[in-house]
Amino acid sequence: MQENTTSPDKIRVLALFGGVNMLGSERGNLEALTAIKEKGAQVLLVVSNAPWAEEIRRDVIARGFDIFQSPYLTLRRPDNPINPLLVYPPAIIRASRQLRKVIAEFKPTHIHASNQLHVMNFSPALVFSRLPLVYRCGDKPVQHNFVFRAIWRFIARRTSQFVVVSKFISFKLQETGIPAEKISVIYSRPPKRISTSLQHDENGNAGVIRILFVGQINVTKGPQILIDAFERVAADFPQAKLVIAGRISDWEGDAWARDLRATTLANTSLAGRVSFPGFVEDVPGLMASCHLVVIPTLTEEPLANVVLESKQAGLASIIFPSGGLPETIEHAVDGFICRDNSIESLVDGLRFYLADPGKIIGHGQSARASLAKFRISDFSENWSKIYIQSFDSGRSSS
Repeated sequence: MQENTTSPDKIRVLALFGGVNMLGSERGNLEALTAIKEKGAQVLLVVSNAPWAEEIRRDVIARGFDIFQSPYLTLRRPDNPINPLLVYPPAIIRASRQLRKVIAEFKPTHIHASNQLHVMNFSPALVFSRLPLVYRCGDKPVQHNFVFRAIWRFIARRTSQFVVVSKFISFKLQETGIPAEKISVIYSRPPKRISTSLQHDENGNAGVIRILFVGQINVTKGPQILIDAFERVAADFPQAKLVIAGRISDWEGDAWARDLRATTLANTSLAGRVSFPGFVEDVPGLMASCHLVVIPTLTEEPLANVVLESKQAGLASIIFPSGGLPETIEHAVDGFICRDNSIESLVDGLRFYLADPGKIIGHGQSARASLAKFRISDFSENWSKIYIQSFDSGRSSS
């Protein structure tokens, strides 16, 4: 077996990074790309040139990444009802031409991808390129129609190495025919965010217990389930308060979130008990002011970043048994795994902690200690090895 001979500073990664919002997938990919930069690799992000992606372009530049702008396919948006798959085919050709030009100028050793639409966007260029493709899979493959099934088959053939965020996603990939030897599990490093001087009061902050939901405020993430469960226990635990943090803007796509906020704030039985601080970049500071985190995701969550962030903050989590989430919690040791995705089971989880606040402190301490088993300290080294091994493998087979 040939030993790896490539040093990390020889690695040059061209990353297909076409998101238009800084959501969990984008944050997870930035952490992976930051990790290989920390080892000396050069990284260039190919970002969307869409007007609504300006904020994410500013964000990645502020984080020290070089960018190249290109047209990207997007899913249908509420403010743009035209199906992009019908109007964007010429953009795929233009994007591929641009990618070939960037490849010639940047001379990457690898291409990094994490999204089926992004691969489709540059598929002609990727067909003719022989560069190793590393595919970070932060969710199970989308195969609901023939287009996505076809692009996944292409990804399966074209990818040199898959990196997944949980064992759950590894099993999902193997179900599609990806061999286990092409899959590596690297748990996500909690995203680097701004931190403030807020301190977590282990005595309960003068008796108040703040329960936190942080993430996208939509039906699948379950904040409405949490609010309903909280309402059922609120009268018995007057010291408890609920914080629902996440973007609620004037955009048409946030209409459901706006309605949830309005309905909740109008509920007299919850008056003064539930707050909506909106989008919060300073998640460490927010967690420092709270005592318990709830992740009531209704769909198969691949692996929520917020669970690992709460462990880093020393907070126990209550989770639904969705997807890869149970991999992150040892029940009744560093968190609580609900028996199912129901209001009733979430009520049990809330009562488990609110009736015995000592568990909040003890399980929070266990949660921080449990972060070690996810090998977060080896994150940069593990990602660097992925690129070095795929590069050396490609050289030995050429």
